[in-house]
Amino acid sequence: MTQQIADFIETKATRTSDGGLGHWSGNRQLWVDTLYMACPPLANLGRLTSRPEYVKEAAKQLQVFATHCRDEKTGLFYHMYDEPKDQRVGVLWAAVTAGS
Repeated sequence: MTQQIADFIETKATRTSDGGLGHWSGNRQLWVDTLYMACPPLANLGRLTSRPEYVKEAAKQLQVFATHCRDEKTGLFYHMYDEPKDQRVGVLWAAVTAGS
């Protein structure tokens, strides 16, 4: 199943202009949900199969999502960023802190 997820991400997933994973096919919205559904399987598969490109892709997604979803004042992530409208949507979700 994890390999199927990686294959979908590599070949079929809709992406934003900077490579962020759209939440569903044909969608250029970055939902925080996508991070916890895609990044852990990618990173784990990369570790298990000695394919660092999967780990690199997971890290890239974290960076892209932080660029668009993170609130500069609080460090919290908005639930979603809509690329076509160039706006954050929804409520704040998660904190990113050094050393956690």
